[in-house]
Amino acid sequence: MAGRVVIEFPSEYKYLNIVDLVCGEIVENLCAGQKASNEIAISVIEAVTNAIDHGNCSCPDENVRIVFPCKEDRFCVEVEDCAKHLELGVRFQ
Repeated sequence: MAGRVVIEFPSEYKYLNIVDLVCGEIVENLCAGQKASNEIAISVIEAVTNAIDHGNCSCPDENVRIVFPCKEDRFCVEVEDCAKHLELGVRFQ
């Protein structure tokens, strides 16, 4: 499998089922066992839920974007939200 799969949707929980289905299809192509597939799907859904809740403050006008870079030998996922994040290396006072 080559290329990538990208899905983008408003910050609403009703789209989590789509995330689960897409994730499941991609993991299935890696021939991972059922237990591993379930654990990966739970992790991805948790990351997307965090993006909705904390990154976008559950604002449906803000999108969540998920990128699945398709690798033949491993599962990769990128979850993006619209939050303004802290710069790495910045120290709190």
